[in-house]
Amino acid sequence: MSLWKLIRLTVLVGALFLALQSTVWKSWQLSHWQRPVWVNVHLLNGDGEASTQHYMESLTNADFADIETFLNEQAADYGLPLDQPIHLALDSQVQVLPPPQPEPGASALAIMWWSLELRWWHWWRVDNREHSDVDLFLVLYGPENLQRPQHAFGIEKLWMGVVYGYASKKLGEVNNVILAHELLHNFGATDKYDPQTLYPVYPSGFAHPEQQPLLPQRQAELMAGRIPLTPQQAEIPDDLSQVVIGKTTAEEIGWLVP
Repeated sequence: MSLWKLIRLTVLVGALFLALQSTVWKSWQLSHWQRPVWVNVHLLNGDGEASTQHYMESLTNADFADIETFLNEQAADYGLPLDQPIHLALDSQVQVLPPPQPEPGASALAIMWWSLELRWWHWWRVDNREHSDVDLFLVLYGPENLQRPQHAFGIEKLWMGVVYGYASKKLGEVNNVILAHELLHNFGATDKYDPQTLYPVYPSGFAHPEQQPLLPQRQAELMAGRIPLTPQQAEIPDDLSQVVIGKTTAEEIGWLVP
């Protein structure tokens, strides 16, 4: 290993140690819902286009308010004893993109290195750290980019998530569904779809598994991400009004006792 790589690794490990030390108490509070959770959304221009930047600058708190409303209403339905467990606000723009994700089949060392770089990037790119429990980064691309170059992710108790979305008013509500999905990964929620087909897993990935007849469903379970219509077909919900948090997810995040 070169001297530069050794220095870089030492700095990254040091930053990781400091970050872990400072978040142990916060992690316990958040994972046990001992107080309201403050979530900040940060915007990034993924393709560098002027049109994407213009869209970013047009966004306000109102464009993300349905995430907060949805989560708080769902929490109330499960009897969580907090008046407003989630507070969500639009925060600063971030200029530096997150480190690219490892390629499929990457080695354990490559994944560990990426994790360290991600933590380092998160630590240095958030100015309002003392007023945020969870940071969600929305990397935006023009709608002509039909495929996102990366997969969205949220990592349990890392207290951050990254979503690659479209700079489009029409698709803004879909971005919010994905942001809510990745947010709950931080609290231990697991995906509830087949990773090969993306079809929701029965019963935990169905919004209403008791429904008769079972199909078509009218809503999506948040961590499944799609509305099952036929045994082979499922569609992405248009917005959070077509989404619910199922019992299994509620148990995983501590809203419901198993």
